[in-house]
Amino acid sequence: MSITFTGIYAACITPFSSDGSEIDTAGISAQVEHMISNGVHGLVPGSSTGEFTALTVAERKACNRTFKPPTDVCRWSRAPVRSRQQRPSS
Repeated sequence: MSITFTGIYAACITPFSSDGSEIDTAGISAQVEHMISNGVHGLVPGSSTGEFTALTVAERKACNRTFKPPTDVCRWSRAPVRSRQQRPSS
């Protein structure tokens, strides 16, 4: 089964708290709402913005859960999320 993606998919940044100690989930929610309200068709967190090299596995999981929460609580389910959590390798 193939899936066709159309429209504008935005590479999303991963916001952190002001002291840099944790993922800013409220910041992610605000970013998602802003992008969708302004016409983005889909979201691609952890893609090519660079911060993925510094995220721990726990931070990657927290980021993904925030960008793509369970459908019953996802107020932005109108936009697909393509998680692209990369990691550096040698």
